[in-house]
Amino acid sequence: MEIIGEVLVEFLTGLADFDERKYPPFGLRYWLGWLAVVANLLLLGFLGFVTVVFFLVFMKGGDWLLLVSGLLLAPFLLFWFLKTMGHIRKMWRVTLYYKQLS
Repeated sequence: MEIIGEVLVEFLTGLADFDERKYPPFGLRYWLGWLAVVANLLLLGFLGFVTVVFFLVFMKGGDWLLLVSGLLLAPFLLFWFLKTMGHIRKMWRVTLYYKQLS
């Protein structure tokens, strides 16, 4: 139960603990990190799809509410993109570091 709490806090804060003395290289925590990358990419794709659909429906004569919704979702899309790219860079650095250890 403790590891679930740690992984949840690390996922929400983005501060993963990859200490080689505590966890083996390429262990469960490492693969959970890459699973989080996949989840972030899926959520990024969904958010991008919804935002683009809002703009396209507005362009075809939709309601102004769709434009406002799309404009409100655009900063969240940018934030999620930057968060995902940072997580991918961190996991890539961990992968290179673990390859040097093994």
